[in-house]
Amino acid sequence: YQVCRYLPKDFRPRVPVGSGWREGRGCMDGVERLPYHVTEILGSDYVIVVEGEKDVEALRAAGFCATTKCGGALKSWEASALQYFRDRDVYVVPDNDEAGVRSAEKTCAALVGVARSVRYAPLCQDMPPKADMSDWLNAGGGDVVEACKAFPEFDVAEVDADFVYETLDADA
Repeated sequence: YQVCRYLPKDFRPRVPVGSGWREGRGCMDGVERLPYHVTEILGSDYVIVVEGEKDVEALRAAGFCATTKCGGALKSWEASALQYFRDRDVYVVPDNDEAGVRSAEKTCAALVGVARSVRYAPLCQDMPPKADMSDWLNAGGGDVVEACKAFPEFDVAEVDADFVYETLDADA
């Protein structure tokens, strides 16, 4: 499948069918949603999870293995996608806004017990509101993996009491 970006900012998936494409509501029914650049994840012992393809591409250009989830910050990881994180160190870097933080917390919670280690790494927290990984890199942030390792492993028990999430089973 492909997810096409349109201007003004809009994203629409499409699925190949014969020599054409199936588009529109329901076109992804029954299609396994994969982490972005899943083949690179398979060849790495770590992965940086960020919010959006722009940040993934900025990290890739800087030589890092990175991914994002299909559908944006408010979507949950599909259970079938979690298997690709098994036995890897995962660094989850949120955008500097509430949606980014909540999405990153959900991602961390879903990956605990699947990945070898999970670190919630708010690298952009001291930057202006809505700053993201691309902004951090452009500001001369440096080695992302080393910066992420400075944060402790994620502890599901520390997620605030008002935050409700679904933990996904990677073997489902």
